[in-house]
Amino acid sequence: MLDLIFFFFFFFFFFFFFFFFFFFFLLYWKKNPLFIGEISCLHNVSRNSILGEANVYYLTAVTVGVFACLQVDSERRDLDMNDRDVDAEKLTRFVRMNELRLVTEYNPVTAIGVMQSPLEFNLLLITDKMSPKHPERMRKFRTAAELYKGKILFILLDSNLKTNERVLSYFQLKKSQLPALAIFHTPDDEHVVLTVDDISIERVQDFCNNFLQRMQKVKGKEDKSEDKPLNEEL
Repeated sequence: MLDLIFFFFFFFFFFFFFFFFFFFFLLYWKKNPLFIGEISCLHNVSRNSILGEANVYYLTAVTVGVFACLQVDSERRDLDMNDRDVDAEKLTRFVRMNELRLVTEYNPVTAIGVMQSPLEFNLLLITDKMSPKHPERMRKFRTAAELYKGKILFILLDSNLKTNERVLSYFQLKKSQLPALAIFHTPDDEHVVLTVDDISIERVQDFCNNFLQRMQKVKGKEDKSEDKPLNEEL
């Protein structure tokens, strides 16, 4: 009888011990998902409103450090979280700069996301995707996009889509004038259109740099006019 009492005593003791241990373990893990094991991953899958597809963000804890990893355009981008200078703002900037494809195709699905982009400058390549020259144009356009990552949103606009006809109309373009580049400053709708025979990395660079310099001068003049003191009447 005594043995049976001890058996039940130890049974309930270990039962409640493991129950509370498991409860607090889950509670702690919920607040600290990198706690479990030497290697663990926190997957945050979010549907990208611009691309219409899922992006997966990884926070990976290993014995030598912590990294934020982002998969973009079949390439992995890493941010060393061991750097003491990395804070929430820099982590957010890292994700913002890398969450989009280098070139986003504009269509009815992605239109809202493009408009909600935090980038103030958009560069459109307006072209015929059915053209035999399209793959080479895209290669050069994507290469140029690497140079302005985090500054300019590079957008591909297929002139064959009927829903894109109003965009051509806005920029006063005809299909016979394509391909064309159109750079756009979203805060004030300032834009410049350039019709080209073909796309080159250098031409895209010159086009972007000239527009950025122009907008910088405009901003400088506006800042000076705001700082200029009003004449006081004597």
